[in-house]
Amino acid sequence: MDTTSTIWTDLVAAPPDPVFGLIHNFIADTNPKKVLLGVGIYKGEDGKPYVLNTVKKAERIMMEKYNDKEYAFPDGIPSFRQHAIELSWGKEHQAIKDQRVASM
Repeated sequence: MDTTSTIWTDLVAAPPDPVFGLIHNFIADTNPKKVLLGVGIYKGEDGKPYVLNTVKKAERIMMEKYNDKEYAFPDGIPSFRQHAIELSWGKEHQAIKDQRVASM
């Protein structure tokens, strides 16, 4: 059994996210004029998503800088996944050396 300490060793569960509670309250509310502002999207009076001007500006900047809109692999960007594994377990962890850790 590997006893190497990792960042998960002393992990304590976080309290429930209050935003998800808002979503459940929203779903239960029968008021036809209700507006959900808790999940990062806004909708206009027509019920369609409304994209904030700041988001449109950020998208323009990203397209000017990175004009290819290339997709990541279905399981994520390999270099990012590898760095996440190393951060989580420690670069020298035996499970990583044995290639027993996977990520998506």
